[in-house]
Amino acid sequence: MSKTRAFLEARLRARARPNLDLALLTDAGAAYAFSRTWLIFVRALLRTAVNAAEVWFLSREFPFEFLVPLFALRTLPGLLSGLHWGGLEALRERVRREAHGSGRGNVRATVEAYLLVTAGCGGLVLAAVTALVAREDDPISGPLGLYGLFAIVAALALALELWTRTYHAGVFALGRVYRPASTVVAPDFLELAGIVGLFPHLGPFALHVVVLASALFRGGVAVVYARRAYRMRDLPLPRPLRVRSLSRFALADARAVAGHVLATLPLQLDRLLLIFLLQAPPPPPPALPLSVPYYALRPIAAFAQSWVRTFYADFVRLDVDSIGVLRARFERLLLGAAAAAGLIAAGAFTAGAYALFGEAGLWAGLLLLPLGIVRAFFALDQLGRFAYGERLALAANGTVLLVGLLAADQLALGDRARLGLVTLLLVLSLLASWVARRLRRREQPRAKLPLSAWLRAASSERVPVRVSVARVDAATAGLHAVARTLAAELDTRGSVARVGRAWLLWYEPLEHAQPASHWARALAGTVTDLRSVRGENGRKALAQALTEGLLPGELHAALSRPDPTDARVTLLQQAAALVPEVDAIDLRRGSRRLRALRPAQLALVRRAVIAAAREQHHIPKRAEHQVAVYAPAGEPELVFVWLRGHAGGGALRTAIRHASWQASLRPPA
Repeated sequence: MSKTRAFLEARLRARARPNLDLALLTDAGAAYAFSRTWLIFVRALLRTAVNAAEVWFLSREFPFEFLVPLFALRTLPGLLSGLHWGGLEALRERVRREAHGSGRGNVRATVEAYLLVTAGCGGLVLAAVTALVAREDDPISGPLGLYGLFAIVAALALALELWTRTYHAGVFALGRVYRPASTVVAPDFLELAGIVGLFPHLGPFALHVVVLASALFRGGVAVVYARRAYRMRDLPLPRPLRVRSLSRFALADARAVAGHVLATLPLQLDRLLLIFLLQAPPPPPPALPLSVPYYALRPIAAFAQSWVRTFYADFVRLDVDSIGVLRARFERLLLGAAAAAGLIAAGAFTAGAYALFGEAGLWAGLLLLPLGIVRAFFALDQLGRFAYGERLALAANGTVLLVGLLAADQLALGDRARLGLVTLLLVLSLLASWVARRLRRREQPRAKLPLSAWLRAASSERVPVRVSVARVDAATAGLHAVARTLAAELDTRGSVARVGRAWLLWYEPLEHAQPASHWARALAGTVTDLRSVRGENGRKALAQALTEGLLPGELHAALSRPDPTDARVTLLQQAAALVPEVDAIDLRRGSRRLRALRPAQLALVRRAVIAAAREQHHIPKRAEHQVAVYAPAGEPELVFVWLRGHAGGGALRTAIRHASWQASLRPPA
């Protein structure tokens, strides 16, 4: 039976889709990136076929000048929908707080409030567009004309999409909403079939039918699978239009939505660029206006930007402050994916432009090629900023981009000049982002740190400091509560860490140090022992604390041992002696051996890595493997994995923990 089970498990592993854990911990990063982006590329091809069919049928009956307003009306709802997706980050953040805190029961009411506000906004847009169109006497722009009726249909489709996307976002905040790949591409097949099948009978009004039918189909699919996700997460289903829930939407929510909308503006470069290209003066013949191939092939060109959105949930899952080694691996993986996506999008666009428009299309594709490559890296940079909460930087980028496009419009620049201006702005934005990251520390100062990170921070201080040690009275106060109090008092002038179940350490520069009477008042009744030492820098203060025996027992024992010449080699030798079957994996390079673990065990390794970075030594009771992590300065480097129940496991954990503390005192390389 065991052989059969092993065989079946091996087959399941072979057929399992790559996941984030495999990408972070093994050499399967490229496979994971491909598994996340191939469907987006397929959909881009389908959307390109839809746009090309539109251009083909419409250009046979109407001149280009007549089609410009129609193309703009086709693009504008997508721009508003993209900004709405960014504004929903306020909902997603609030749902995460409530679901992970004590307000889980309020999740449904929060989603219902946003649904009601979204429905109201969508209704207002539809009413405003209908009223404006109804006032038009022109047969084309009127309510039954080509432009007027399409504007009404587009507004109705937009209202439907905004509401269904809000419903979906309520559960997407907590993780991906899984659905079959066929449901992603089916609406595009529907649009393509509708245009090809209905255009000979309805003419350009086939677009009206296709847009409305596609919105209904997409919205229905999104709601069906979102409802399943709500049930899987044991969340009550939001009710569609519950007026009483409006009390949950406050002015702070409106401000948060507005901030996120502005921060999302750079991510809508694709549609902004098309709108401004459509408004550019046409070039002299025989040059092809860039807006024509760009509209026809926009989905494949947009793949250079749309590929990154599928990794949004991964950005959110990775903790920015605690697991820098995993974040760095993830960002390196996405840099490679950005290069591949940019080249694929630019190459496919150029080939498609040549196939559709001949030599003129080839030159237009070559002009757009640099933008396709640059925007792939720009999209990655912007989504990372968005997920990590860098709203001000995103808003600044969006403002500069919008001002540049408006200036180009006021100066009546041609489409070639506008394209060059946008490309230059993106390059400058990437350079500014790179310089900003080099100038600032990747880890922002934090008052509360894991012990390993605290040792590195304290020993790196170059100014006179005071190191204090306190034993917390468990009968009167909790360790975490006292640590929070200390962190609030220190702010970013120093930091605090815990040792074991009863001790706290903190340091503060003498220039900003609080007097002993202050700490006596702040910690009154919560500690039974409080002692301090001073030093002309952090390293000497720690050495003095060690000499005077101020450090708690286990930490004192670890730091009293001589520091080995090569800590990693020494630790590997100790691990082999204590647990001969142990596997040691270098996180800086990834490991093929971790591929042998089942997804659940691989997830355990990832959780252990995160726990080690945060000094949380939690061991799941039903885990088949045990994991310990060598993490000097709170940055995991080596992962040790062995079967549960080995007699030397406890001693190995202690040795790895002590080695991490010792290595944290060394200056960074």
